Amino acid sequence: MSVASQKGFTLIELMISLVLGLLIAAAVMQVYIMSIRTNNIQESGSNIQNASIFGLQRLEDGLRLANLGNSHRKINGATPAGGVVLTDANLAGIGPDMVTRDNAHPSNVNNVNSDQLTISYRNVSGRTMFDCQGNAINPDEMAIERYFLSGTAPNLHLFCDAGRATTNADGVPTGITEGVNGPGTIFMENVDQFKVLIGAQDETTFNVGYLTVGQYQAMNQPIVSIRVAVLSRGGTPILGEQSATRFTIFGREQTLVADARPQVRAVYETNVLLRNARLMHVS
Repeated sequence: MSVASQKGFTLIELMISLVLGLLIAAAVMQVYIMSIRTNNIQESGSNIQNASIFGLQRLEDGLRLANLGNSHRKINGATPAGGVVLTDANLAGIGPDMVTRDNAHPSNVNNVNSDQLTISYRNVSGRTMFDCQGNAINPDEMAIERYFLSGTAPNLHLFCDAGRATTNADGVPTGITEGVNGPGTIFMENVDQFKVLIGAQDETTFNVGYLTVGQYQAMNQPIVSIRVAVLSRGGTPILGEQSATRFTIFGREQTLVADARPQVRAVYETNVLLRNARLMHVS
């Protein structure tokens, strides 16, 4: 009687095959994870670039309109129709929560709230213009725009709320017809911090210094420019990566809150000269 021989893997060969299979699977998984991570970083970087190129440029264009149509070129917190709205002397009927002020809204930074910036201008172009929310501004109409951070932390965005004001024959605001105390609309997505400095010109030396809103209100010198900074974040979390948590804004280090998600972040600062509030000095 013949015995049929059987062939197959020995135990050692089977173990080697399993180990090789696991190594190959691990390598494939590592490549997959790396590709996802790289894609997330690239996507987040693209989002931040869009914010800086388009969002910040739109903000600059809007701020350059401040004080347009006002006969007063020298503006401060007491100037009627002053383009940087600091008090109700600038804009009758505006509430104290709606004016330009610092540390007014939440942020994703430890112990440093975000600022609020409110501007006004009159449409003297003779044609229809549009405010930051896309609403039409009729000729000779005065517009108000308020920029601020809002949302549910950590999903904060830069919002804009626009309104209208009535004026008398001299162009002095007499009241607000459309308020700027609403929720507004998203102006720039994914912003962790929004800070504002006011460029004030010394009337003796004609030097320009940059002050927080609180510092400026104690001095009340002519306003000639505005500096704004945004801490922008990418829209996609970075898997398995530690992202930066400390950022320098206007020369001061700020630290993210502990529960901030790991995302690509960058600080963008810009200085906007107020062409409608420039003081001329002839020596």
